[in-house]
Amino acid sequence: MRRAFVTADVFTATKGAGNPLAVVLDCVGLTDAQMQMIAREFNISETTFVFPPKAPDQAAFVRIFTPARELPFAGHPMIGTAVVLAQRHKSQKGAPLNRMVLEVPAGLVEIEVSGDQSGTTSATCAVPKLPVMHSPSPTVGQVAAALSLSPSDINVADRPIQTWDAGYAVVFAALTSKDAVARAKVDLSKWPSTTEFGRPTSFYPYAVAGSSRFYARMFAPTMGIPEDPATGGAAAALAGHLHACARLGDGLHRFIIDQGVDMGRPSEITLEMEVAEGQLKRVRIGGAAVEFLAGSFEL
Repeated sequence: MRRAFVTADVFTATKGAGNPLAVVLDCVGLTDAQMQMIAREFNISETTFVFPPKAPDQAAFVRIFTPARELPFAGHPMIGTAVVLAQRHKSQKGAPLNRMVLEVPAGLVEIEVSGDQSGTTSATCAVPKLPVMHSPSPTVGQVAAALSLSPSDINVADRPIQTWDAGYAVVFAALTSKDAVARAKVDLSKWPSTTEFGRPTSFYPYAVAGSSRFYARMFAPTMGIPEDPATGGAAAALAGHLHACARLGDGLHRFIIDQGVDMGRPSEITLEMEVAEGQLKRVRIGGAAVEFLAGSFEL
């Protein structure tokens, strides 16, 4: 049967920037192997597959694949898929869809969709699973070698290297400057193996770029993603790392993450963290998305 698809650029309002996403509609009957093959064919960081909802109060059941594996949750696929579904609802029903619940293998994702006067559509989603920390993490030497950096480029005085998981594990390494982040380059010969840590290792080097802003990159070659222009799932996991390092006070904290700049695909991710009684209680990520291509294929 013919299956429609849409591509969207996520965490940006500009076509050709942000993180591209393929959203495959009409997915009933597709097997796991077929979905993995389709994701490899699109060959972008993630492809989502939209199935009918399992409950009447949900908009859809969504599965997420990288070119190499399935993910239980990822941020930019949720933002992009929500915007695509909201646009479809508006064109078919003649009314906006401002709130929706998408189910993914990790759980239910509550999403708010909004538009502004310029025509930009944005979405914000609550993370279904609060970040949890894994151990052990790679050493300073391992991170520096894998990213072709010097150990002196890594700032462990204030922010130790940590691994956090809000859907998949990400290693967070604070670098001393934006220049150090820009110089990072994958060395696969020195990349920590899956067997060493029991999971694919993804590195997220970042630098503080202001009181509430970070400059980051994301490398996940063992997941089929040499570098990702914008990573919502990693941004969600970053909330755990930030709270562990800074012990943020009670209340709402909002940060901006600039990513993808060094790839020529600038992206902007918003991260909201709610802290109560010293504990991280809620994490939300958000950003704009713009549709780019539409088509169909036979499978």
